[in-house]
Amino acid sequence: MSRMTWIFPAVVWLTVGCVNVARRNNDQVGHTCDYARPKTLLRWTSATDNPKSNDSNNASGDAAENAADPPAPDEIATDRPTFTPSSRAVGQGRVQLESGYTVTWSRANAITPVMHSYPEAELRIGMFANWFELRITQNLLSALSPIRSDTGAADLLLGTRFWLTENYLFLPESSLIIQTTVPSGAEAFTSHKMLPGMLLVYSWTVVPDRVTLGGSSQANAAVDGNRQSYLQLAQSLVLGYALTKKLGLFTECYALFPYGETSTVPPQYNFDSGFTYKITSNMQLDLRAGIGVNRNATDYFAGGGFAFRY
Repeated sequence: MSRMTWIFPAVVWLTVGCVNVARRNNDQVGHTCDYARPKTLLRWTSATDNPKSNDSNNASGDAAENAADPPAPDEIATDRPTFTPSSRAVGQGRVQLESGYTVTWSRANAITPVMHSYPEAELRIGMFANWFELRITQNLLSALSPIRSDTGAADLLLGTRFWLTENYLFLPESSLIIQTTVPSGAEAFTSHKMLPGMLLVYSWTVVPDRVTLGGSSQANAAVDGNRQSYLQLAQSLVLGYALTKKLGLFTECYALFPYGETSTVPPQYNFDSGFTYKITSNMQLDLRAGIGVNRNATDYFAGGGFAFRY
């Protein structure tokens, strides 16, 4: 087990306590203040080029438009189960827990090692503003093969998200994630150093309430089997379909490109697909399965999980 397994519960306890205080203060002020706060840190210039006037005709027209086309209900938006994270933050005063399990089979030299990943726990906490999010991720790994078996904690991952923009016409909804690992994992899985990284996530509504398109561009520090540092670049693209109000389907492709002095980490290309099911507006279940497209990638992987927001 990890040498610093106390870090995760301690940070969770402190941050959740801060969020609860913030939510109580917001309740005392009233709900109208929540709507006055900006959702995103930035705003597309085109979205404010033609501000609405305050005359009575426009006011009555806006009211009729809102009555005919009411805003969509606030629903949970999760990072899992795709490789591409969500492009939005959870919102100030919100806490969201995502968790799951993944099994991976990879084939090399007539040996088929199996990797189990659980609980894939990610805690997302909205703090200070609707566009700011604190992220804490902890996972356990179990690598099984005829030669050797190892089980233990992976390095703790800490990060923040800045929800930058909302989707406006052809301009995407976007967010920036800044993160780093902490060398707290078991000996078999730790990198022995902090590995910072940055992710730019973006998405578009292609068909309202039906089809969405998203992607991410990532750059993360990494180490190879010889503990040599290199830069891991990644690019992903995901297409989401709303089959019903609760059931969703996605297909995704993503690639990992090592950059730097490493000879043991080749490029990897992967494809996956799966389903999401919203039990309520604050709870979601998911299933996924995928395959490595080239020889250097994992052969097969599958898993499932859930997310809950309060």
